[in-house]
Amino acid sequence: MIIICPHCQTPTPLEAHTEDGAARELFALMGQTSISPALVAYLGLFKPRRQALRWSRALQLAHEAMALTADVPRLGAAMIETVESLRARRQAENWKPLANHRYLISVLENVRHAPAAVAPQSPDKPRSKAAQAADALSRIAPPEGVPTWLARAILDGLSVLWTSGLEGTPALDLVEVTAQRWIEYLAPKREWNPESRYTGAARIRSAFSEIAQGGKFPQPRDVLGIIPRG
Repeated sequence: MIIICPHCQTPTPLEAHTEDGAARELFALMGQTSISPALVAYLGLFKPRRQALRWSRALQLAHEAMALTADVPRLGAAMIETVESLRARRQAENWKPLANHRYLISVLENVRHAPAAVAPQSPDKPRSKAAQAADALSRIAPPEGVPTWLARAILDGLSVLWTSGLEGTPALDLVEVTAQRWIEYLAPKREWNPESRYTGAARIRSAFSEIAQGGKFPQPRDVLGIIPRG
């Protein structure tokens, strides 16, 4: 099956992603962890400026990061804190991707237990807008008639977008209405199946992760365009 890349409009075989063992394993990992938005944003720190991050490399990094601590919510908070701390540096011409987890480890040592994918708040340092957006998204209840797993996967995906520093990211006060619009648009567009590799939670989250690499905040149809009909 051929899908069209929403960034470069290049036809790409879906099998190129789903038949890659590392890609499938990474999608499964993201579908199983509660901090997938934070993990995806963190993995972006390792992406070369002009190249894609290899699936095998991303999987290795994900496993290494997840093994740093058994306190998953705390790890998610540390990942978001790391992404936020390095956001300005990533815009510089001389930015070099991370090569190891030393920065995350140093942040992890100073982060208290916090909700997944939300940066901790300290008395003398207000939380970033991205962290506040992730917090707001985590509190949104699934709309009536929409399966909880589906709404949660979409909300997790939106959290990835909000924490990726994309151009055109909606203002903080538009988080709830934006999330509602995305869920209402996406929910009826596919025969969603939580166990499907094509229309399940892992595929939805990975679609948001892929679209976040484009640099601009997308429209719902952009994400839908890279999710097969099953």
